[in-house]
Amino acid sequence: MTIKRFSPKAAAAAAGIGGSTIRVWARDYGEFLSAGANPAAGEARTFTEADIAVLQVIRDIRQREALTTIQ
Repeated sequence: MTIKRFSPKAAAAAAGIGGSTIRVWARDYGEFLSAGANPAAGEARTFTEADIAVLQVIRDIRQREALTTIQ
């Protein structure tokens, strides 16, 4: 079974966040995302549908609670 992969731009649009935000969140919340969200140097960054779902939850919590990444 092949896992569908999304570019950062497509994943950001699907998650309802900005392109620069997705890159920062991929780094800050990487422990909750697939390995493709934080690839090795020279590899393309990609996101799975599960990654997008996690990013949406993070977005919703941050908006609801008015939290920063550190909090």
